[in-house]
Amino acid sequence: MANKHQIGLMLVKILIISLVFLFVATQCNRMVSEKSVAWGDYNECVLVYNSKTVPQNIIDQIKDSLTGLYPFTPQPEPLMNVILIDSSNFIGFYRSHQFIVITSLGDRKSEVIRKTDVWAKGQTVIYILATSPSTLFHLVQIEKEAIIS
Repeated sequence: MANKHQIGLMLVKILIISLVFLFVATQCNRMVSEKSVAWGDYNECVLVYNSKTVPQNIIDQIKDSLTGLYPFTPQPEPLMNVILIDSSNFIGFYRSHQFIVITSLGDRKSEVIRKTDVWAKGQTVIYILATSPSTLFHLVQIEKEAIIS
C-alpha cells in the first residue's frame, strides 16, 4: 500500500506532465494557425491562369490591361508589374505574394470577388470568375480600377 507521500509525488508528476502536454499542444496549434506576412512590391501582381482553358491571347490582353501606363509621367511607367503563373505552378512562395489575381472559367455566374489574408497576412486575392474567355477579358476591362486599387 502506497503512503501519502508517494501518492502526492505521483499527483505532482501527473500535474507536471499534463501542464507540459498542454503547453506543447497550444504551441503547435499556434504555429499551424499563424500566417506568414505577404511579400512583393506594391505594384506587383501575380496573375494565375489555366493555360488549358484560357487562350494565351486573352491572358496577354489581360496582362496588358493590368500593366497599363501611369498618366502624366515624363516616360512610360507601367501601373503593375504582372507575373504570369500557370495554375499548375501556383504553389509555395507564390501563394504568399501580396497581390494575386486568380482567373477561372466555369459554369457559374461571372463575377469578381476580393478576399484578404487568404494565404498570408496583408494579402489581397482577386478571383475573376467567368463563363468564357471573352467574358473573362470583358470583366477585367469593366473592373480594372477596382482590381488594381
